[in-house]
Amino acid sequence: MGHNEKTILLIAHQNSLEPVLKLEKPTGTILMFWPSAWGLTMAAFATGLPLQLYGGYLLECFIGAFLLRSSACTVNDIFDREMDAGVVTSAVGILFGDC
Repeated sequence: MGHNEKTILLIAHQNSLEPVLKLEKPTGTILMFWPSAWGLTMAAFATGLPLQLYGGYLLECFIGAFLLRSSACTVNDIFDREMDAGVVTSAVGILFGDC
């Protein structure tokens, strides 16, 4: 398998995950991230956590918020596939358009 074939497969795989992860809608990630970032900031200030550790923990909170929001959107798409099929704007569907 050549370099171009691997690149094409990677792009195709990325394009198939993008609608499921809903990367174009970051609102849910932000709403999940801010409470944990606020709590982490308060705890870091109270305990004198070094800035380098604080940054690592903050990154972990952001990644966790992104994964939680993405998985919640996927589960919601699975549970609501019958209801979404009746809605005109989502009749094509993200996960179950051909089913």
